[in-house]
Amino acid sequence: MALHPPGLLKKLKLHHDWLESLGRSGRQLALEDDDCTGLDFSGRILSQASLPGVRFDKASLKQVDLYSSNLASASFSGADLTEADLTRATLDYASLNDASLRNAKAFKASFIEVDMRGADLTDANLTDAYFVGADLERAILRGANITGATLEGVRLFRADLTSVKGFERVSAKWIDIGPEESPIRLEGDQLRDWLVCAVRGKAH
Repeated sequence: MALHPPGLLKKLKLHHDWLESLGRSGRQLALEDDDCTGLDFSGRILSQASLPGVRFDKASLKQVDLYSSNLASASFSGADLTEADLTRATLDYASLNDASLRNAKAFKASFIEVDMRGADLTDANLTDAYFVGADLERAILRGANITGATLEGVRLFRADLTSVKGFERVSAKWIDIGPEESPIRLEGDQLRDWLVCAVRGKAH
């Protein structure tokens, strides 16, 4: 992993002080469109950070705390977010293709128009998460908890939903299970029947 540039290290320290002092000292971390490709943020507490458009491609964010952070339009292509805390985080229009979110916590996180093609969400906690227009082609959601999640216009072509928990309690008006060039829209009973088959590993 690449080393953090001195300027970023200073901002990370100021953010730590800002959190510890409840805003009385330090400064909230605010980056926009910065390039953090390949950097190691493992275990860092970055909750409530403002990071729109930041590039975290192939970065290590294992067990990072991004609670309630603004990650809109950020890029996490190939990044490792294993066991990351994305509770209440905003990831609208972000790119997480081929990222690892195994065992990540994304309770009430927002994923509007997010690109999660090929992402690994095995055993992730997606309770009450908000997925609208999200692309989850080839995404792996084995054992993930989607209780109370919103799946509105989500694309699930070749997604693996085996043993997903809480699928009976999702809010889903329609989903797309077809390839990009030939959408297959499901709603109502067809959608529910497909989900049942998908969770049993029998969807086609």
